[in-house]
Amino acid sequence: MRFPHSKPIGIFFLVIGLSSVACLMLDAPYRSLGLAVGLLCILAAMSILGKAGRFSGALKPFISKQVRPEIWGKPLPGTKEGAILQVDSIAAVGVGLWIYLRPISGGKRIKLKIAQPTTLTVSPSGAEITFAGYAQWDSRRVKDQNNRRAPGTVVLSLA
Repeated sequence: MRFPHSKPIGIFFLVIGLSSVACLMLDAPYRSLGLAVGLLCILAAMSILGKAGRFSGALKPFISKQVRPEIWGKPLPGTKEGAILQVDSIAAVGVGLWIYLRPISGGKRIKLKIAQPTTLTVSPSGAEITFAGYAQWDSRRVKDQNNRRAPGTVVLSLA
């Protein structure tokens, strides 16, 4: 999902979302529609107002760039040491940061999902993202060398 990163727009979505959910208390025939609209608006508000939304905006310059992604100092599962991938797109969905990467040799794009990122450091050589939740690569949770699903650090080094 791509939302404009504007605080007033995020607050607008939040107010509409909370108002729509509040409509559940009314005895109206469209209560389920109000719930659906409310939840979608709250998701949009979280995407805009949360850290993930701010981080996705800060990482936009990485789109179409070639990077060497790592987590816990190791390449992503299924990729070789020093593998170069191209950043296809970056989006915030709720409190998660979704980075789509594509192999340089072609092929399907693969999603790197970072749940609840806490800090972002951008430098001329790349970006470092620390997170408090978990990371998924190709829809599978990434574990560290001790087979834990503990938080780690994702590094995108420019190739």
